[in-house]
Amino acid sequence: MKIKTLGKIAIGLSLSVAGMAFLLQNKIKRNFYEQTYYREAVDLVKGYKPAMERL
Repeated sequence: MKIKTLGKIAIGLSLSVAGMAFLLQNKIKRNFYEQTYYREAVDLVKGYKPAMERL
């Protein structure tokens, strides 16, 4: 009986660890995309300002 309960605990732990890693990976990806979009937006604004000054 002890071995079975230990096995269940081990499976539960590994699943929770995998779930945490998956969530962290998604969070990192989302942050990366937000950063790249933000950079693109900043570049657009920076490119837009000189164009406005030329007008």
